[in-house]
Amino acid sequence: MDVILAVIVVVVIIMFGALLTRGNALFSRAIMDLNSLAREWAIEDLKIKKAKLAQAVKVDNKEAWAARILKRATGEPVSVSRIYPPSHASIPEYLNVSLSDGRLAILSTGSPDVLRSMRNGSRRRGAAGQLSDAASQVHPLIPLPRNAESYRLDDLTCGIEFDAEAKQVWKEVAKEDLVADTLWAYVLPAK
Repeated sequence: MDVILAVIVVVVIIMFGALLTRGNALFSRAIMDLNSLAREWAIEDLKIKKAKLAQAVKVDNKEAWAARILKRATGEPVSVSRIYPPSHASIPEYLNVSLSDGRLAILSTGSPDVLRSMRNGSRRRGAAGQLSDAASQVHPLIPLPRNAESYRLDDLTCGIEFDAEAKQVWKEVAKEDLVADTLWAYVLPAK
């Protein structure tokens, strides 16, 4: 009798454990679903706010704008003396930003990984190698200098209005539309 009672208690404990495990898995899945729904709602809400904000954004002084975003990205005060386009078309696109202390900042659509992959063009064959070779002759970041500091510029680092402001400044300076939502700032030391 004692053995049967012990077996029944063990079976009940195992079943109770299985029910708890199943309940925890369902509860965990429900929390993950709720988290993804909240994230999707926040993204859509941010898109609506950005669309409203984009209509009201106006950049009056492009040098002050560049100084502000570079300060947000680097964490140090920056004084911009001039922002100007390259003298030739280039891929990835970029703008030159002359800093008052003699350094050059380059705002580019190309990430460090893209620039590093383009540096290796001479090792490639065919059209990809020719494009990389041509880019390295005219692009100031190909090959990417080792002493260049790189910073990601987006809504998180530069504020919610960054997209609209960047597109406006890019259009004014480069005379073409900016299609990227993320830019990269590369700060090169003074020569």
